Amino acid sequence: MNWRLYEDIATAYIKSGNATGLAKLVNSLLPDGEEDEMKSEVIELSGQIIGSILKEICKQTPSGQLEVIEPLLEAFRDQGLTMSLSVAQFVRDKVSEGQLTPAAVDLLAELTSGQLIPVPLNPLPKRLQLGTNSQSNKKNMAKFCAFARERKLHEALASKKELEARSVSFTIGLNLLLMDLYGHHGRLDEALDLFSRLHKDPDLIILPSKIMNLSAHLLKGGRPVDAICVLEKLKADPRVAEKIELTRSVNASAVRLMDAAAENGNVEVIQKIFDCLEQSKALKMSRSLLGSLVKVHAVRDDWDSALAEFDRLTKERRSTPWSTELAASLIEKDDTRRLDRLMKMNSQVHGERNSLFDLSLAFLSCQRVKDAKKLLETPGLRIVNSRLDNVCSFYVRKKKLDELENLVKISRNVFNVDRHMLYDHLLAACIKVDDPKRAVNVWTLMQEEDDLVPGSGFLRRLSDFLTTKKMLIPFSLPPPERPNA
Repeated sequence: MNWRLYEDIATAYIKSGNATGLAKLVNSLLPDGEEDEMKSEVIELSGQIIGSILKEICKQTPSGQLEVIEPLLEAFRDQGLTMSLSVAQFVRDKVSEGQLTPAAVDLLAELTSGQLIPVPLNPLPKRLQLGTNSQSNKKNMAKFCAFARERKLHEALASKKELEARSVSFTIGLNLLLMDLYGHHGRLDEALDLFSRLHKDPDLIILPSKIMNLSAHLLKGGRPVDAICVLEKLKADPRVAEKIELTRSVNASAVRLMDAAAENGNVEVIQKIFDCLEQSKALKMSRSLLGSLVKVHAVRDDWDSALAEFDRLTKERRSTPWSTELAASLIEKDDTRRLDRLMKMNSQVHGERNSLFDLSLAFLSCQRVKDAKKLLETPGLRIVNSRLDNVCSFYVRKKKLDELENLVKISRNVFNVDRHMLYDHLLAACIKVDDPKRAVNVWTLMQEEDDLVPGSGFLRRLSDFLTTKKMLIPFSLPPPERPNA
């Protein structure tokens, strides 16, 4: 088994839709045995493999996961496989923002009951029973991968010892997983040693996200020189451009790295890290990455330098990174002089109306709701719904439920705002933070608005969520839509 096994399995399933075949494959990876100790091992390993596969599938299907995952849950149940409670919760969170069907809810309950027993597979004829050792090694590799991805250091090292005792050589993929694990747990010398050994292969291109993650661990461990040395080995990887999920992983790793550098508070170090990222051409420089160049000065409480850096970026890159956070900091400090200067720079790039909207979001983040409302009700102010959609998506992603709820309330009288879109996001946020009472309150809030009728999709999402929480549904569901003839 190599390091891309779960990704390949997920890709193959999404293309083929063969849920039964995938469930049988997982079953075949589990050890046989009737002893209680062996049953416990089977249940644990089943949960680890299923969890890894489902997470990869969710990564590759950012929308509509329910149609992809529900048949797989049924196939897992039919094969007698077991899922951990944490993976079941992951599925609830990820599948179409809580749009679980009653059947899917029941399947998750069965899969986590601990009562299922794997269905015996047809035994191979004796003439084919030659790969026992190889099969056992694959299972041990699967265990190692699962432990490493779940950040379980001691269990992963014990599994590694078992593999070494069987004279199984570690592949590049397994070593990269181990490098990540060492870095996560602060065993930086061992992580660096692995990286150095892997990098001796001139033909090997290590995924950019792996290098960035190691660099971030070194920064957090107080080793900025090593962090920069590692990052200097960064190269563009053709695999990233071909797969959107790898692009997202690289971008997320870069943001985490730059944020760690900003929190470090060393201006010289963060500039070197930024230069390494840009010169490597491993990714596109985003507004989030530029924002860390401003944030590092704020961490040092040097607001004039933060504004000077912001000004430079507006002129050189026509970007306004970290503007809302910078404005919020100045609002909390009651620094009207610097805030006015910031808004003028922001207006030169985005115009006065967009800058007013940005400022209102900054007031919202400071719980200055009345000031935010006053700005949104500025005569002539028009808010572009696509921009509002992006802001709401950000609030949902970051679980900023209070800010989103306040935004919905204060924008009620703003011209041309898509109210249904706002309430859809607000419901999604309640589901994400697992708050059914506030989810019901979203429906109540909609009743208070004239000429605003909840759509059938909204009602069904809310109904599904309340059903999973065993709560009463305070409304009648519309009849299901009939497919066109």
